[in-house]
Amino acid sequence: MGIFPFSGSGLASFARVFLRDVEWLSDLKFRLSYGVTGSTAISPYSTQNTLRTENVVFDKNTTVAYVPSDTYTGDLKWETTSQFNVGVDLSLFNNRLRMTADYYRKKTTDLLNNVEMPRSSGYTTALRNIGSIRNSGFELQLDGRIIDRAVKWDLGVNFSLNRSKVLVLSEDKDIFGGELDNTILKDQLNLMRVGEPMYVFYGYVEDGYDENGHIVYKNMDDDPAITAADKTIIGDPNPDFLVNLTTAVSYKGFTLSAFFQSSIGNDIYSLSMAAQAYDYGYNGNTLREVYYNHWTPENPTAKYPNLDQTSYKMSDRFVYDGSFVRLKNLELAYDVPCARSKFIKRARVYVSAQNLFTITSYPFWDPDINANGGGSSMIQGVDSYCYPSARTYTIGCRLTF
Repeated sequence: MGIFPFSGSGLASFARVFLRDVEWLSDLKFRLSYGVTGSTAISPYSTQNTLRTENVVFDKNTTVAYVPSDTYTGDLKWETTSQFNVGVDLSLFNNRLRMTADYYRKKTTDLLNNVEMPRSSGYTTALRNIGSIRNSGFELQLDGRIIDRAVKWDLGVNFSLNRSKVLVLSEDKDIFGGELDNTILKDQLNLMRVGEPMYVFYGYVEDGYDENGHIVYKNMDDDPAITAADKTIIGDPNPDFLVNLTTAVSYKGFTLSAFFQSSIGNDIYSLSMAAQAYDYGYNGNTLREVYYNHWTPENPTAKYPNLDQTSYKMSDRFVYDGSFVRLKNLELAYDVPCARSKFIKRARVYVSAQNLFTITSYPFWDPDINANGGGSSMIQGVDSYCYPSARTYTIGCRLTF
């Protein structure tokens, strides 16, 4: 297993011969690669039939027994990923403008993941090879010196997008992420289903209020009762694309640089907002707008239900657009002249700030969330009081001896 690249050097040499008189073309390179890699992303001894101890009562006495620590997984295979990549590197006008573009298509088979087990087995989950997924995407990097005089201005843009699709699952059964629980809402939210992107949100769709101001959930089948069969896909945590921008302007030793970060088109399921909206009796804070805009006979179209509702389901109510643009870093620096110094080759003093502002419609602390704190790879796009990015200010000096 390994990567087998073809850089296109022969084609590049051919291009140099026939384009050597094209002064505006500095460099042109084509890249093509294909590779297969394996992953044993499981804990040690996961394929062994190990035992653990349990205290049991036998003939009125407590004794130690040995029981299987997990379901037997001796037939596990390596998770295998094959990837095809084609790209081009281009430089123009004596390397003043540069571009790198890549298209990739990646397929993972024998995907490793924990799956639910029947309760009668005595175990809740077991590690299995569950199927295959495909990721395909495009990445583009543009860099250039826009102004090259006494004032210099450099600008760089990075654009990327990825599309995932679940191709095969064991026995065509849906795979659910870990259970989420914030006291008020408790359910599995993220889903892997054949034909869908990875980790989509799976829940109920709200359909107004009943005569008492309680939430009505849309019925998706012929059964009049609202059951798990009425759940449907309600959101997608995967962004449509990512864009990052870097810029730097320099003049006579001074440099002002900035880094902008953005994610566009992803959804967030906000357990944080759910707790703030429904926490009527759990000694927590409730949104002020709930008090002013909840259901009453005089306000039947209110945003929030009757305050006496005590049971809720994970629904589309708390799925938000998680798109954002953030000024991630801003720095003003000055390079101190060191030509007469015998010991210091370079000295730079600077003042910088991180996370100065964020443009977003997401109503809670921070749209740049960390998948419920990163507790499970199958839980994605969930904000459960994820700690927000701190705004920091720094004054410093960099010395090179």
